Amino acid sequence: MKLHLAAVLTTGWWRHQGLIQRVPEVARRHRLEVPWLLESYHYINTNKMATRLRDSGEKVFLDSGAYSAWTKGVTIDLPTFCNFSLKHEDLFTVVSVLDVIGSAEGTWHNQQQMEKRGVRPIPVYHYGEDERYCEYYVKNYEYMALGGFGVANRKQMRQWLDRIWSKYLIDGSGHARIKVHGFAITAVPLMERYPWYSVDSSSWVQVARVGAIFHPDWGPIQLSSTSPMRKFEGKHIDNMAPVHRAAIIKSIEDTGYTLEGLANEYSHRHAYCMWSYCQAGARINERDATLTQFQEELF
Repeated sequence: MKLHLAAVLTTGWWRHQGLIQRVPEVARRHRLEVPWLLESYHYINTNKMATRLRDSGEKVFLDSGAYSAWTKGVTIDLPTFCNFSLKHEDLFTVVSVLDVIGSAEGTWHNQQQMEKRGVRPIPVYHYGEDERYCEYYVKNYEYMALGGFGVANRKQMRQWLDRIWSKYLIDGSGHARIKVHGFAITAVPLMERYPWYSVDSSSWVQVARVGAIFHPDWGPIQLSSTSPMRKFEGKHIDNMAPVHRAAIIKSIEDTGYTLEGLANEYSHRHAYCMWSYCQAGARINERDATLTQFQEELF
């Protein structure tokens, strides 16, 4: 599974400039070791940003940014998106279709229009849409994406994913029939549960933004020196049981960071979370990528 960290560049973590110049060596190393990136067209849709990306020497999975645009009331012009994708195709490992939020038919129309213009985007099937679209994509494409999870809670999302994976996306041995990308898969258990070919997540920056780190063994840990969670026993590293606090601090220091740095510098938390999410992805890849166990649970 390729775990793409979303918005690394647009949060200022360019390979040769920006935040990377103001952090300790361990943080620089962890940023540079991130293997897969995803960026939204909504945020990098200028020639200036494309030039900056080209100068960085990195390539990204290009998300159409339809969801971001939709939440902000912005319309993305399909011909302009296609022209940008073709002009800078050397920068992108994958391009997603300009999906239409709330309309499977509209998304499929855009898929056809983009293909006519010479772009080869992966189709996107959204939560709750007519399943005939999913069935068609599985039969006619080698790579597709699942998305639209912003309207579902985690229980609803898991139930829907169980159904779609078991009915359309796996063969009798539990292996994926085609390559499947999961958009905005923020929970590690959902990454582990299905044989994704790729996923993306912005959780690394969201966790750091609220004053926490994601630990590869223990999950989110609040440690910001200004966090309101310091008021609640057991909810912040400052008021945990001494044995737990000591174990966490040792683990942090073994990784090359300091508690003081992570508590006071959001950029240190960013870098730590980039590393820890990549660690989580690497551990998932050590497992057999099938749904055998999941099938046993379901049936």
